[in-house]
Amino acid sequence: MRRATCHVAAQLLLLPILFTTTVAFSTIFGVHPMHPIGAISQATQLQQPRFRDFRVRQVFETALPMSLNQPAGGEEDQSSTDRGEAMRDEEDQSSTDWGEAMRQLRQRKAVSSPPQPNETPVVPAKPTAVPAVTTISASKCARGGAVDAAAALEADGVVRINSAITSGMASELLASVNDALEDALRETQDHEEFGEEWQTRFGNVLSRPNRHDIKLSLEAPPVRAALTALLSTLEDVVSDRLGEDALLYELGALISFPGAKRQPVHPDTPIVAGKGTDQGVTILTAFCALQDVDATMGPTIFLPATHTEEAHAAFFTYENFELTFDLGDEEDEEDAEEAEREARVAALLESWSPWRGELGAGDVCVFDSRCLHAGGANASEKARVLFHCSFIKAAHEGSCAGTLLEALRGRHALKDWRQWLA
Repeated sequence: MRRATCHVAAQLLLLPILFTTTVAFSTIFGVHPMHPIGAISQATQLQQPRFRDFRVRQVFETALPMSLNQPAGGEEDQSSTDRGEAMRDEEDQSSTDWGEAMRQLRQRKAVSSPPQPNETPVVPAKPTAVPAVTTISASKCARGGAVDAAAALEADGVVRINSAITSGMASELLASVNDALEDALRETQDHEEFGEEWQTRFGNVLSRPNRHDIKLSLEAPPVRAALTALLSTLEDVVSDRLGEDALLYELGALISFPGAKRQPVHPDTPIVAGKGTDQGVTILTAFCALQDVDATMGPTIFLPATHTEEAHAAFFTYENFELTFDLGDEEDEEDAEEAEREARVAALLESWSPWRGELGAGDVCVFDSRCLHAGGANASEKARVLFHCSFIKAAHEGSCAGTLLEALRGRHALKDWRQWLA
């Protein structure tokens, strides 16, 4: 699963000093169990699993000096240390890829070391401003518009397709997701978060309270109906970019409850030389709104045209540090300081020409998993629920694990979707 604005050269000169002030940053991804749904009792709410995607944290932990990765003054207790170890063990391969991605980026002059007295700093340029994300209707996509959608994905890394499923399908699937989440929370409340039992029901999202990523079953009729409608529209688009032998990689629902904060800006797939991700798209993901999503509900924020190695190099610099880490949980921050920081970060985000997925029920955003994005802050009184599915190039299947029930992994090719959804 998205991040003040001092002059770049000045920042680079001060980089060694500024790094020594960031000790507390390695502990900012603390999470808190939260949020009611359905008939879950208050006791159950307090035991809900906490969510995070520790890959983003590991990008910068790998890059920072070792001493900055340690808790300051022994303030982190043993239980949090154990939890961190467990989390790192769960995603050893993922963290290796993310660490390697950041190491490669930091080898560039822009982020590796301050310039010498007579040396001019070299900073990768930001992508130029891009127009609004291409929008295509599902009916046009099904009548040959897939070529335009595929071209938009290649150029911008994201495309919007309206009315991919009907509002009735969206409503039925929303009710099914709510029931599935209630069952999953109840079944896992006595199990360790990120443990084996928890992993069977939930996927990983960025570590913020009030967010859930639940794995969905193909046995549920509303899931089958919605996925059938999606693939009827998206088959040619996905096949164009990934090949007809692409495999189902993710199937789930992302739930953002009121109070969820904006996530750090991140790609779902880091670009790593030698892993194939620097050679082109490997995973496409579709986010389908199950209710209307307005600006107050924290629509997904995309930074179009950031699905390239050059864009990642330009983004992952100290200038954008606050975009990749959310400092909103700082307990000792005064209101005025918080307001100033939020305004600074908001301005920094806008400098990247973001596009927000304010979708109608049944509309979908399809994006290259390397494209930088973030879930927005939900300041409304309504939950934001997105049905999501992803496909991965067959050659990359098994290289990483997405939000998918284990029984479905590696078994459902795009070209055969009519058979396995019959």
